[in-house]
Amino acid sequence: MIKTFQKIFVSFAMFFLVFKAGAESFEFINKDLSEILYAVSVYKGFPVTGDDTVKGTGDFRVSGDDFDLAFDSFLRKSRLYVTKSSEGWTVSRYSLVKNEEGLYSLDALDMTPSQLFEKTAEKTQTCITFDSLPAVCVSIHTGFCTEFELVSRITGLCSGFEAEKKGDGVIHVSRTTKILFRL
Repeated sequence: MIKTFQKIFVSFAMFFLVFKAGAESFEFINKDLSEILYAVSVYKGFPVTGDDTVKGTGDFRVSGDDFDLAFDSFLRKSRLYVTKSSEGWTVSRYSLVKNEEGLYSLDALDMTPSQLFEKTAEKTQTCITFDSLPAVCVSIHTGFCTEFELVSRITGLCSGFEAEKKGDGVIHVSRTTKILFRL
């Protein structure tokens, strides 16, 4: 715990000193994403946090004086999205937008199908149950669609699974039992 705190403190101190000194550039190379977000949070003066999908390391380089452009580039390179509000920024690998007609558009990068279903259930207020799913990382980008269509599109990333409505606001994803070939 102390070692982690020391690493974060040293990273933040380097970040702060370089930016306050007015230097033309600085960089974090192969640092934990949480450390980078913490340094950004302190620099910006408000919370910048990562949700449970943000793991791993990344590189964050700033050249010049356009910090926001550099941060947006870092997010794209790290395959992350940010939701900005007056309370702070939340960084995630998952971005769900709801339009005025009540339809959803999903952009998600490098997540397991289980994570996608969990986040979708949380964000859409839909009960989604599912059988044991493959533990591979997938990415998905949809246009606007209903909750069921959204779950069906995520299910399409898992070979041998199908989505089925089980009632109002309840969707179950299960292994298909259909026989595709007969010998």
